[in-house]
Amino acid sequence: MNKHKETKQIKENGKTAVLFIHGFLESPCQFEDFMEVASEKHTVYSVLLDGHGGNVNDFRKSNYNTWVDSVDKFLLELRDSNQKVFVVSHSMGGLIALRLLDEYSDVIQELFMISVPLRIWCRLSGMRNGLRIALSKNQNDPKLTAGRNVHSVTVDNIFQYVFYIPKLWNLFKLSRLSRENVDKVSVPVTLINTKHDEYVTIRSNKFFSNMENVDKLFLENSAHFYFEKTDRKILLELFKKKLEGFEKRV
Repeated sequence: MNKHKETKQIKENGKTAVLFIHGFLESPCQFEDFMEVASEKHTVYSVLLDGHGGNVNDFRKSNYNTWVDSVDKFLLELRDSNQKVFVVSHSMGGLIALRLLDEYSDVIQELFMISVPLRIWCRLSGMRNGLRIALSKNQNDPKLTAGRNVHSVTVDNIFQYVFYIPKLWNLFKLSRLSRENVDKVSVPVTLINTKHDEYVTIRSNKFFSNMENVDKLFLENSAHFYFEKTDRKILLELFKKKLEGFEKRV
């Protein structure tokens, strides 16, 4: 059974929705506990970005435009059903949300962005973990397990990883383009960073400096894919709080 698939849970006669956008090489499955909370009162959409959820040949045909188009399609549908939307994103998903925010300012009412890579900085630990996720069979390292669980692109042999390289350039370009939209953000924003993030530097937050509509959370014990149990609880409780505020406003 393929766990890497898009999700739609429609709340009949509802006027609010929570849209989940995963990151580069990732999967909607990483939001399962968030979706459970959101579905109590809201329509829930969780996007599977183009090229994800299949094999590397599918992935190599995708690019940053098709990734953005995957979300654009969902937002059009939500606009047509007159929904007000709370966006939850991880990593590259936050870049996509920023790219589309201006076009869908009538729809998107709040952003909850985890590890948004406006500044990408791959630590040595990130390169090492990436190789270990791909090649190691170690089942005892929680960081590796978390990375494997959300990795949604199937690779048949080690040589196919070369197809990731041009897509990484797409990610860098999307990061640069998304920075241009930060000054246009007027909706409430929550930025979450983790101390041990292997790929995203907290310097990404500087683009949101001096903005009164921005709240920040820093998790001391987590990484890019891995969220330590207590940190995950803190993150989920903050999501619930922000979602309650969204419900009252709209």
